[in-house]
Amino acid sequence: MDDASLQKLSISPGKLSPKFNKDVSEYSVVVGSSVKELKVSPLTSDNNACYSITGSNGGKTVPLPEGTLTVITVEVTSEDGTIKNYIINATRLSSSNASLSGISISSGTLLPPFNPNCILYTSTTPYHISSIEVKPTAPDKGIAVVVRNNPDGKALELNCGETSIFIDATSVDKTTSKTYQLVIQKTSIPWPITILDMTNIYKYSCPICLAIIHCPRSIAETKPKHVFCKSCIEELTRTTKQDPLSEQLLTGEWLVNEPNLEKELASLQVHCIFARYGCTEKPELHELGCHVKQCEFRLCFVEKSEELTVNKMLEEKMKNLCISCPECNLSVRSAEIENHKVNMCCAKLKGESGLPKVPVRQWEKKLQQETSEKSVDVIIQNAEQQEKCYFQNLQVFGQSRHCDSNSSPMKYLKAAGELYATAIQLSPKNARLHFRLGQILEEMHFVEDCFGFKQEEETETPAIDFNQQSRDSSREDDIQAICEQRGFGRNPPLALQLKAIDQEYHFLLESQQSDRCEYVQKLYAWKSKQATQVCLKSRVDERIYFDKFPFFYLVFLLPATIFLVEMSVVQKPVIPASPVGSYCPYSQVSICGLNGLKI
Repeated sequence: MDDASLQKLSISPGKLSPKFNKDVSEYSVVVGSSVKELKVSPLTSDNNACYSITGSNGGKTVPLPEGTLTVITVEVTSEDGTIKNYIINATRLSSSNASLSGISISSGTLLPPFNPNCILYTSTTPYHISSIEVKPTAPDKGIAVVVRNNPDGKALELNCGETSIFIDATSVDKTTSKTYQLVIQKTSIPWPITILDMTNIYKYSCPICLAIIHCPRSIAETKPKHVFCKSCIEELTRTTKQDPLSEQLLTGEWLVNEPNLEKELASLQVHCIFARYGCTEKPELHELGCHVKQCEFRLCFVEKSEELTVNKMLEEKMKNLCISCPECNLSVRSAEIENHKVNMCCAKLKGESGLPKVPVRQWEKKLQQETSEKSVDVIIQNAEQQEKCYFQNLQVFGQSRHCDSNSSPMKYLKAAGELYATAIQLSPKNARLHFRLGQILEEMHFVEDCFGFKQEEETETPAIDFNQQSRDSSREDDIQAICEQRGFGRNPPLALQLKAIDQEYHFLLESQQSDRCEYVQKLYAWKSKQATQVCLKSRVDERIYFDKFPFFYLVFLLPATIFLVEMSVVQKPVIPASPVGSYCPYSQVSICGLNGLKI
């Protein structure tokens, strides 16, 4: 009962703007000068509601005065007396009106946005656009609209710089006319341009940038004319209004457009930008941009190989590229991928026994961690995050030369290595994962050698033999006493300790103290054994260093390794003679070290 809205509202002739909606109460319409009246047709949502139209004298037709705005109100009254108004702003054009209602172009955007009262517009188009379509729209069918130099309504040819397009509009009664101007500017070609006729090169070259003039502008009252590129002269005179050639001050309307020179430049014959790559075309300057875009000798970037090639050879280059087989991950030339899938792909073999298997090394197996994460990509992301933390902490360590165990760079490297090893367990044929793991291990040994970080190794704690420790302590005290007695002091180097024991042995031997002489001989053997174990430990460390590297690292380091081992055998340290002729621990150290490398 209280519904005072309209279900439909239409007019004739013309269309409402915006489109009718029962919740929108105001609309507008513009009709030609020949339309003398407007018919309004409303329909109420409630059958019991009624409406009235102002200015219609109880009907549906409203007269429209020429050249004025008529406000038409549709008043809707519901059954309970609720009132709602819908307003139509109807404008009847004057027969002397010559304004356009819109201008559209096929490329670019008009600046400023179209306004019937604004007659000058500019637009910028890419350098490869050689022509443009202009479509003006008049609000009244009786207005005559003509685009100059385009009687057939086809696309207009563009100059190499600026092109001025004029649109003439004449009113219905032929008493008023208006001219709209469009200035279309093409962007400059970003390559050096070479013209065929070099005799007039100075006439067509800008004295500032030394390139072919783009959008020529001259300075008023100069003979001969001082002609420059539009962008060059505007940039050079932004702060100081002075002629760059004559250094005279510029006043008044000093910048002059050169449309005739623009047409001369458009008709110049030039070489193709890609003539050095084999193109023999010689287009006119205004067509050069379009030709460059379609030239078969233009340079193209091959994404997969990251190289530049001419477009003519692009298809052949793509055929020779290698891509990864989706079945077996083997790198195959793209031209042979179909033949590989049918005849050579190992994933087509029946039975898992025929498929290639990636061996799992023992050191790699120790690094693998049990995890519920089954996505290789997620594990790789976590590993890369650990690498970032490593570099951050390494930088902090490099500045302070101090870090605790929780922020040690070695901790993050070890975590990254474990994550890569776990990812290899899920995707063993991914070569990139093996390579990244090798890099991590190499970095661990590099950091250990350069900064002194030690890898935390989990080892079982051996059982402590207190009796053995007591005996070793007693022997060490006796050795130190012998060193002090022989004048070498307490805790001398190992070689001097052995020399002191040897002197004590020969002294006891000459003084015929056989019991004491036998005990000193045992001390010498015990101390020599300690020296052997120290040397063996250093050799074992070298062995661990090489065993942890992937196989492809050993391929490059093998010759250098053999050379260093041979040098360690040849250059043995000079040691005192052993009191026991058949016992020489240092010779055994060198031999054990050579065998321990397992090369």
